[in-house]
Amino acid sequence: MLPFITNEDDDEIGPLIKITCTVMSHIELIACSVDPVLQSLHRAIASPFWRVRVPALLVLQILVFENLFLFQAMSQEVTDTLLKLMEDAQLEVRELAASTLSGLVQCGFIDKPEQLKELFIELSQTKLPKKSSVTAAAEDHLLKRHCGVLGLAALVEACPYSVPDWLPEVIDEVAQHLHDPMPIQETVKKTMSEFKRTHYDSWSEHKQKFTDDQLVVLADLLISPSYYA
Repeated sequence: MLPFITNEDDDEIGPLIKITCTVMSHIELIACSVDPVLQSLHRAIASPFWRVRVPALLVLQILVFENLFLFQAMSQEVTDTLLKLMEDAQLEVRELAASTLSGLVQCGFIDKPEQLKELFIELSQTKLPKKSSVTAAAEDHLLKRHCGVLGLAALVEACPYSVPDWLPEVIDEVAQHLHDPMPIQETVKKTMSEFKRTHYDSWSEHKQKFTDDQLVVLADLLISPSYYA
C-alpha cells in the first residue's frame, strides 16, 4: 500500500492511503502478527522513493509506541533499522529516524544508550573531505558524520529534564560540531537550544554533572554570536 503514496496520476489515492496508514498504525497487534508487519515495513522502508520511506517510518514509529511490549523482543532489529535510516541520503528521513530513536530511548524501549553513545561519537568524528571535493565518497563521509551528530542529538533530547552520567560527554561532543557544514550545524543549534530550554529551571543542579572544561564550552556555545547566526 505505501508505495502508492507517490502515485502522481491520481490525486485521491495518495491522501486516502495516508489516512489508512495512520489508522492502521494505531491498531493493537497480536504477538504472531508482529514479525510479518515488521517485514512488510522493512520492504517499504527499502523503497527508492523517500516519500515512501518517510510514511513507512512513521507507521513503524507509531506501531512500536502503541505495542511496546510486543516489539520488545525485536528491539535490536528496530534499532538497527533506525540506525540505517539515520544515514539515509534524504534529510527528512534521517531526522525522522533520529527523532524516533530518541523517543524509544526516552521510554526505555532502547535501554542501553551508553552503547549508542560510543557508536555515535565514532560516527561524528568521521573525517570531512575538503570543501572542493564533491565525490560520492565525500558525500558518504558527510552522511556518516551527520548520522553521528543526529544520534548524539537524539540522546540529548531523550533526557529533557535530567542529566544522566553519560550525557555531559554527549553534549560536549555535539558542541564540537557547531562549525561543521550544513545540515550538521543546524542540528547542533537546534539541539543546544532545546537543551537550554528544557534544563534551564534546574540548571544549578544539572551543572554539577559537568566538568569545569565542559561548562566553559557549553557557556561559550550558548552565548556565542555565531550560535545565533
